[in-house]
This record gives sequence, C-alpha cells and structure tokens, in this order.
Amino acid sequence: MFGNPRTTGKSRLDDLREGKHTTLVAIALREASPRHSAVLHRLLGDPALSEGDAEQVRNILTVTGARRRVEDMIEERRALVLGLLDTARGIAPTAIVHLRALADSATRRTR
Repeated sequence: MFGNPRTTGKSRLDDLREGKHTTLVAIALREASPRHSAVLHRLLGDPALSEGDAEQVRNILTVTGARRRVEDMIEERRALVLGLLDTARGIAPTAIVHLRALADSATRRTR
C-alpha cells in the first residue's frame, strides 16, 4: 500500500482494490473516527479504486496510527528473531548468516 512498485514489484492498489483486511486495515478501522471509518468501508474493496482514492486510504492509515503500529510490530519481531539467532544452538553458522539476511530483506523496505 505504501511501497514503491518498482522496488516491491507489486501494485500499491491491488490490496486496497481487493479489500484485503490486513493487520494495517484492522488497526485503522479500530482506531478510525466515524468519518474515517465510513471512508475506509466505502473505498476498501472497490475494484475501480483510483490513485486519489488510495491516497485517502493511505492518509487514514497514517493518521489513525495504524501504519506506525504495524511498522513497530515488524521491527519488534525482527529484533526478536535476530536476538534468537544470536543465541541459537544447533544451527550452522552459515545458516544463521542466511537467516539474518532473510530477516533483513523481509522487513526492510526501500522507499
């Protein structure tokens, strides 16, 4: 929803047009004002959603704090995994290097 399609290889509109109820959307709906909630319910899942409509949704996801909360959740889980890898026993050191790289690539995005 927020990434650069050239970097992610994915449209910023697809999940919105499909109306996917991601963690991001769930938090936004829980925290949204009645007016923002109505906008989300109207726009999410609209197959004809325009970039302007999507920008409204992105704004709501940001002002409700949903975007920040999800980014914090991702960072917390990344830190947990990296901490576990620091103390992992029975995993080959080369595997740990690859698992660290996987954790980084899965959780770090280029804007």
